[in-house]
Amino acid sequence: MGNKSKMALTENARIQMTRDGLERSRKNHDFLYFILGTSSTWQFPPRHHILSFLSEGTASAGSPTTFRP
Repeated sequence: MGNKSKMALTENARIQMTRDGLERSRKNHDFLYFILGTSSTWQFPPRHHILSFLSEGTASAGSPTTFRP
């Protein structure tokens, strides 16, 4: 019986981690659109800077290629 509840706890933790990862990638996505939207008045940084920022924040969400503008 105790083993079953332990598994349920692990599953909940995994779901929570996934949810946090999705939340984080959504924020990064908004950030990228913000940069693209203001790039006309703002010095646009080299693309690899943005990609490294994105991949740093979304290690759990896969490659940064999901953030194509």
